[in-house]
This record gives sequence, structure tokens and C-alpha cells, in this order.
Amino acid sequence: MLKSARRLLIGLLLITLASILSTEALLSLLDPLGFAYFRDQMVLSSLMIPSTSGYNFSSGTHALSVFTFRLLPDGTRAVPDTNRTADKVLVFVGDSVTFGYGVNDAQTWVNLIARERPDLHVINAGVSGYNSTNVRRSIDPFPDADAFVYLIINNDAEPEKRPDFAHSKPSAPEMGSWLALYLGNLPEYLHPINSDDLIARGEIERYLDDLRQIRASAGGRLRLVAFDDGFGRMTASVFSDVVLIERGTDRVSAADGHPGVRGNEALADQILPLLPL
Repeated sequence: MLKSARRLLIGLLLITLASILSTEALLSLLDPLGFAYFRDQMVLSSLMIPSTSGYNFSSGTHALSVFTFRLLPDGTRAVPDTNRTADKVLVFVGDSVTFGYGVNDAQTWVNLIARERPDLHVINAGVSGYNSTNVRRSIDPFPDADAFVYLIINNDAEPEKRPDFAHSKPSAPEMGSWLALYLGNLPEYLHPINSDDLIARGEIERYLDDLRQIRASAGGRLRLVAFDDGFGRMTASVFSDVVLIERGTDRVSAADGHPGVRGNEALADQILPLLPL
């Protein structure tokens, strides 16, 4: 009787182990919800370095799960089609949507605009994860720029990220189980934060003060653009010079809401006519 029970327990354990290993293999191979995004966020955290804006990523070419990007020594993202010899300089500032998270350098909406405006030296100073305080500081390195465009996103009022630079972060091979990744991030995926929630939990007065300082710093050289959602409309109700545009529905993946290739093309089409130069 005892031997039979032991055999049954061992059999159940082996079946459970085989199921876990099979699930792990399928998730790593298929990644049906695009949860590689969360692994990529861990990779990005391992690349963080201090900067005058708060933080940036180390220079060089970095490959994530679905895209590759190159950071120049000055901390800006490569804009392959810009004309570096142009007389006028246009600087784009913002967070991951300005940075072009999810698409390659040539596919970012900033680069697509540079392709259409060879008369401008276009600089992409957007950094993934920035809030409005980081953006305010990111204008300072470009005192001689002829114009700035700030694409406002509905999480720009969130508290500033303060990375722990003293401790090393895991690289992709060290990140462990895909099954654990899915179980750990399913709640966030199933219950995404909407624009109204972001407004409620955001530091709105600090955000609005940042915008006032950005506008004062850039003067007439600035174009403010926001998406036509609750956050964008709230911002436009305070600053009449904010232009609202459509966000679109194209996504990098189910888990990654950043604009994909078509989304970046749509952004370029909408923002190109709004340029201050």
C-alpha cells in the first residue's frame, strides 16, 4: 500500500514537472501576450546610468526582444535620417513614446519627421520612463536649439523615477522563469491603468509647474502636443497652446501599448504639420 502511494506521488510530481517545463517552453517560444516587454524593462534598468536629467541609458547599440536602438554618447537616440549639417536644430523631448520604444531607429516617428525635413537637424532627446520633471531638465543641454517639441503622455505627472545605480540589475539570461513572468504580470495586464486613474494618482500641481517652467525656458521655440484623452484635455484646459492629436490603436504587442510601426507613422503624419519651424 505504501509503495503504491509512493509511486502515485512520484507520478504526480513527474506529471506536474513535465507540465511546468512544457508550459515554460511554450511561453518562451510563443510569448502569446508579448510579455517579453516586461523582461525588456528589466534589461533597460540594467543599462541605466546617472544623467543631469535624472538618468539615461548607456551609449551604444542595444538589442531588446522586438527592436534595436542606438544611444549616442550625448544620451540622445540615433536619428539615422537627420541632416546633421542643417542650419536649424529641432529637439524632440518626452518619454518612451518620443524615444520610439518598440521600433528600430529608422522607424521612430521622430526619424520619419527628420526624413521629411532635411532642412533641420533633428535630435531625439526622449527617454523611456521620463516624467515632466525629467523632461524639464532634458531641455537644458540644448540652449542653442531653434525649437523644441514635447509630446505629453498621460503618465507624465507620475512621481520621478529614482533608480538605484549602486546595485547591478539582472541581464536577460538571469531573469528566470517565463511562467513566473506571466503569473507576476497578469494582474497588471488584466487591469491596466486608465487616464482618469493616472490623473488621480499623479502629482498634478508639480506637473503643471514643470510645464510652466518648460514654456518659460523654451519661450516661443516650443510646441506642446498631447493625446486627445482625459489627461491631454486636462492639460489643454490649463495651457491653451497645447495641440491635441489622436493616439491611434496600433500597439507593439498585447502587453506593450507603445505605438508600433504603423502607430509611429501615424504620429509622424499628425505632428509634422505642427512643427514650430
